[in-house]
Amino acid sequence: MKLRYIKRTLLLTVVLTALFPTASSAHHHRRHTPSVSTVDVAPPEDLSPVVVLPYVADPSVKGPLSRMRLEDGIETNTTRSIERSDVVSRDLFILQITQSLEGGFDSVNMYDKGIVSWGIMQWAARYGSLTECFKYIKRRLLATGQSKLWDKYFVSNGLDVNSDNLIVYGQELTTPMATRIAFRGTGKVGKYDLNLVQHWAIVLARAGRQPAIANLQVEYASKIVDAVLERRLNGVSFQPPGRSGITPEDLAANDPYSEALIFALWTNNPLHAYEYVADAANAAHKVSVSDDPALFPPGAFRSALFQRCASSEFSNWQQRANLVEAREMQVRTSAPYLLTPFEQGYQVVVAERKSLHLTQLASRSMSRPRVPMQPGNDDEVFSQLRPVLMAQRAILSPSFSLSTIRPFNGLSSEGQNSQTAAPDLQFLWTTPDDLFTQATSPPGDPETGVSSTTPLQP
Repeated sequence: MKLRYIKRTLLLTVVLTALFPTASSAHHHRRHTPSVSTVDVAPPEDLSPVVVLPYVADPSVKGPLSRMRLEDGIETNTTRSIERSDVVSRDLFILQITQSLEGGFDSVNMYDKGIVSWGIMQWAARYGSLTECFKYIKRRLLATGQSKLWDKYFVSNGLDVNSDNLIVYGQELTTPMATRIAFRGTGKVGKYDLNLVQHWAIVLARAGRQPAIANLQVEYASKIVDAVLERRLNGVSFQPPGRSGITPEDLAANDPYSEALIFALWTNNPLHAYEYVADAANAAHKVSVSDDPALFPPGAFRSALFQRCASSEFSNWQQRANLVEAREMQVRTSAPYLLTPFEQGYQVVVAERKSLHLTQLASRSMSRPRVPMQPGNDDEVFSQLRPVLMAQRAILSPSFSLSTIRPFNGLSSEGQNSQTAAPDLQFLWTTPDDLFTQATSPPGDPETGVSSTTPLQP
């Protein structure tokens, strides 16, 4: 009897201790629990409401916009995007500009010939780009042990993807008409099932808001940026010595704004974008003394590309060029803490190029050839300056890359960068002249006079 009483007492003590731990036992438990900072905690899910807005097409629209075959549909408000503080690399800089033209992580539109478009690059169902994006995201989620995210935000809502096509409610979408019916509920242009399009808008927007899926959008888009800029061009009338072709990256010559404009055009119309880049390359080559883009007159390609966009038949390409140009102007005029970390680093590099240019200019001022700038003697000027241009270009090293820019680590409470003082903005930029005047000046960056390939440490 006594032994049975002792057993019951011990059992009761164990139960009570488990339900109501003492201070000492709780302290002992905390002491052996890893702190939150050392545990890989998944970010919270974003289940905030999705605002779905109607889109009413204007049948009177003419010109390039009419080619998009706009029709009545819906769109969502963008609430998640690449923030300024996130931009610490070239690819993120290009993608931030792109998202201002296309949309954020949770952007959805269902009112043009793409049928349904999603994400920071507005990948479209009709042309297969949405399928490729989903394939990448699904594969990466499965590879990183996050398959539950794919199942929760896509499969459980009726959407999946295989190696070839989108799958909606178990049906593989193999034709544009099947895709229209699956997402809009009808094949008739301008008509749609309101409940169905709202369902897909909410599903896609909510998926795009999840941090893991948003990160994979950036990861996939960055691979596209690299592929676009590294593709060999057709339609170029010259070839660099010892090279089998030329790429947009070669032509941009480490200018992130030229690269951003090229990619902004490509996201809208890949075929015509490469045509514009080839046209600008040929125009820059005509005022050059070399087949190597690194030895082109400073700013020749960039100016030709911006001018080509200014006369474009695509009205929104003019807007895209203006947007990129406005961002470039911000680097010329803004204090560092108003810029992205990437542009802060680029601003410091350009300031140092400017300083180097002025030093070189002072040392060469007495030996610089004096050519009378008179109307009609353009050919004579170029013929006299060719040896000078080539010699000065030859001493510049091609080893500098924007990838060497170190991003800044934060701002002080006063709003100024805690590591690096702001460069003198009046010392930073000068107004670029026309191409001919640039070609008769010491070679280098159109704003600073120093080659963009000059090795500098920010």
